Amino acid sequence: MNYVLKINEPVIISFLSILTFGLFGIMNPSFADVKSNTLSFIFFISPLACLSFYFYFNKSSFNLVNKPLFTVTLKKFYILFFFTVFVFSFSVIYILNQSLIGDELFYITYSFIHSLQILDILDSLNKFISEEDASLILRLISLFILLNLIVLIYLLDSLHRYNYKFFCIFSILVLFFFRLVLSFLGGNEVAHAPLTSFYAMFFSSIFGLSDNVVQTGQFIIFLGLSYFVYSNLNLMNPSRAIRFFITLALFTIPSFFFLGVVLEPVIWSIVCNSIVLCLLSKKDFKEYRILILFVVTMSFFRISSVFALFPIFIHFLFHHKQFVGTLDKVKNLFNAFAPLIIFIPFFIFANIISTAATNDSSISLARIINALINGTIWNFYVDVISPFFFYNILFINFNFF
Repeated sequence: MNYVLKINEPVIISFLSILTFGLFGIMNPSFADVKSNTLSFIFFISPLACLSFYFYFNKSSFNLVNKPLFTVTLKKFYILFFFTVFVFSFSVIYILNQSLIGDELFYITYSFIHSLQILDILDSLNKFISEEDASLILRLISLFILLNLIVLIYLLDSLHRYNYKFFCIFSILVLFFFRLVLSFLGGNEVAHAPLTSFYAMFFSSIFGLSDNVVQTGQFIIFLGLSYFVYSNLNLMNPSRAIRFFITLALFTIPSFFFLGVVLEPVIWSIVCNSIVLCLLSKKDFKEYRILILFVVTMSFFRISSVFALFPIFIHFLFHHKQFVGTLDKVKNLFNAFAPLIIFIPFFIFANIISTAATNDSSISLARIINALINGTIWNFYVDVISPFFFYNILFINFNFF
């Protein structure tokens, strides 16, 4: 039996905003800071303003409200295939037998932050919760949160189909409610993208809370990337054997393989950039809106993924010669990059919090401007972008070589 899901962009954008800016409450200052600090108030309100602007922009300018962005067909074979991959991945991780260390402990703690807070409350009411009971309760709370997120998706999709205005109002009110409650509880000014932790919570809540299961989730993403690269190598060589050995050689490089077995968000940037560059290399590629939405989503896994928009931008400019008028090209450019609206506040916030724009807990506008002028913000990302990234952009867009 096949199940077909029709995915609408406004529903994805709304859910993504509620999940990141609402449930995880990124760039959400405490209520005291919101009242006393103008910049903190801007941080608090900007996700709401950007989501509202996206809804208006999407409806009034391009009328893509009721048009499915893409469809997903679910088959029983996919489920069986996933469990086969899961068993293989778990076996590899079990043989490696590595514990979570360093930043991995932060990410896994951040992923269960809501469940841990609730568990602390339950523990204060019942002092006899054992370690085994705590692990089970933690998973049950997380599963309850995931079930509520599924209900939220259903409500958003139903409202979207019923009435676009009601859908917009409901989305903004839910986002405002989450941000207000979290602000009263002290806020969240962690500058890390939250979806890496959300993926860890999702995977661990279903399959079990252990070091091996958490790392298995990462290794499945690593295997998925390897299959994607293998599939796209047919543009270079149709031989399956050659493609297999090229993929095997690439993905068994020790430092690269290491990224597939640790809870480290950098793997999401690699996935994002690999998919973007491979898709742009195909002839007659035109699905910019879907690809940009994908990059925006990946940017909530790893902030530096947003720079994958650069080759998309170049590709768009040099492969849309049919838009002879500058106004038409600008209009279509804004149309394609509209999903980026919701990520801009977090990108600015993360760079401010992570640079010399901050001094202890106080934020100065002068320091923000200084960080922009002296290049501190840009240097963070230039240091992690390979020169081969720009080479591939030139190769794809200009065919120089």
